Amino acid sequence: MNCSKDPWLRRFVWIWLAAIGQVSFGATGILPVQAQASGDTNRPPLIVAGSYPAYCLAVKAAGPLARIEVVGGTETGPHGHQLTPSELRKLEEARLVVLLGLGLEGWAEKYRAMRGSRTSPVIVECAAGLSAELITGDDRHGHAPGEGHEHASAGFNPHIWLDPVLARHAVRNIERALVQTFPEQADAFRKQARAGEAELETLHQQIESALKEVRIRKVVTYHDAFPYFFKRFQLQSADVVQPQADASPTPRTLARLAKRMREEKIRVVFTEPQFNPAHAQRLARDLGVETASLDTLETGELDPRHYDRAMLLNARTLARFLR
Repeated sequence: MNCSKDPWLRRFVWIWLAAIGQVSFGATGILPVQAQASGDTNRPPLIVAGSYPAYCLAVKAAGPLARIEVVGGTETGPHGHQLTPSELRKLEEARLVVLLGLGLEGWAEKYRAMRGSRTSPVIVECAAGLSAELITGDDRHGHAPGEGHEHASAGFNPHIWLDPVLARHAVRNIERALVQTFPEQADAFRKQARAGEAELETLHQQIESALKEVRIRKVVTYHDAFPYFFKRFQLQSADVVQPQADASPTPRTLARLAKRMREEKIRVVFTEPQFNPAHAQRLARDLGVETASLDTLETGELDPRHYDRAMLLNARTLARFLR
């Protein structure tokens, strides 16, 4: 690895060295982990979630048995996030790091490269072990060349957390990592993970019930975040407003989408709280259709109940507009 040819990687190395106490950043307040250890052995162990979706799944598995902090916080989505010195230091403090995987946390590959052969903290990916269930990030919507979804280069769409069945798979992955990392609390973590899985099963049933009267199956969303949810609950993504999460839609994209919505008589465009709704609202005005919001849970509250509430609200919103 040649850091001299990659300025971002060179910066990453210096941040990482500071985080583990090998160099000093002086006035930045970054100190070696050993110097800031609290010495409180009764505190729950620290787990760092690599993104808000990973937090939602980690809290199902660990519950109150661990302190869970989120890279990027709760207001910044995972798209394009770069680690800050304080986040890197927090990763080095943690015993366990939970990643969603599938390329969602773009910083993770370089973090792993910097770790080399070090085995602490333990890293677990929520998506590990999934294969046939994964949906490719390919040209599913008839995009023009160059308009594919941002995650297509990673091979698979990463939004597995929006399917409660795949979320249960993730909880089991995290449970195994918790038991491995904290064997003295193995029974407690197993019990908590079983409770988290039961909550997800209940949520699955509630969503099915909410959607049972849906007649319209084709849906236009803001970006390609819902293929797993739609597949699980027999809906279909007709198209998206913004094919790339980090780039505004082009006039050509919006014109093509408007044509498709007219042809297929689609009467609602679903926005997302994580994205500026202006393009969708303008499209809706031009077509005389409605808008409504679906939460992708790429950001959210540090509340163990937020995932379930948001998922059920999504289902009820879809049911209201697709009857």
